Amino acid sequence: MTSDRTSIMIPIPEFVASKQIQLFQGLKQDGFSGQLVLQDLNEKKWIFFLYWGRIVYVTGGLHPVRRWRRHLVHYLPHIASQLQEELNRLNDVFVENINIDISWDYYLLSLWVEQQKVEREAATKMIRAIVSEVLFDITQTGEILYQLILKDKPVAKQIAMIDSEQQIIEAWKLWQTWQRSQLAIYSPDLAPAIKDLEQLQARTSEKTYQVLTRLIDGRHSLRDLAVQKQTDVMLMARSLIPYLKLKLLELVEIPDLSPPIVLSTLPTSST
Repeated sequence: MTSDRTSIMIPIPEFVASKQIQLFQGLKQDGFSGQLVLQDLNEKKWIFFLYWGRIVYVTGGLHPVRRWRRHLVHYLPHIASQLQEELNRLNDVFVENINIDISWDYYLLSLWVEQQKVEREAATKMIRAIVSEVLFDITQTGEILYQLILKDKPVAKQIAMIDSEQQIIEAWKLWQTWQRSQLAIYSPDLAPAIKDLEQLQARTSEKTYQVLTRLIDGRHSLRDLAVQKQTDVMLMARSLIPYLKLKLLELVEIPDLSPPIVLSTLPTSST
């Protein structure tokens, strides 16, 4: 039996980098182990899993599956290229004492590190990138509510223990650049879609028209497209601004992908 303790939701207006650093530093000083739950005013939630105040993993937000798949392609391409084969093997493996308390995505990373299919350093880089992306999204929301869930039984195995300050500063710098690029009102999780195909063809060159119609289908976010084109999401978004201003393109919300596995189907740990 556990005796997890949950605090009330506490609001933080204008959750800028300095306030983020203050919150995480306080948890580090307190040696907090458990979950830090952040929620925006639309009730979108992110969950940071902490061990002695350091970040072990983060999940949640609008597109947790898309986010994980994008970073898998970038940081672990050899796994991404044979992901289905790896998933098919799950029913045949039994990994002693593997931790599955966090989420399916962390479980898979832990499993591949345990099996030595993935270098711990590469998995750590992927987690750092995921943390920075989530912090960017949280910064863009402005006001947040936070809640602490103190865990008597912390995460059993940590791929990495990440100090938050570097990731916060990295996300804040990206947010500042995003604002300066006249993108503040747009989320990088929005998907560009062609608003008026005839006008697009009439008002662009044939080459530009062909590029845009091949690239944009309204089903992939700015972040997804940046990974596909092996470019930076900032460059991808900037390249589309003229067509957004001309109302030839629009940015639309898209759903997340389905998780490739569910925890209930995974092999259980021995106790």
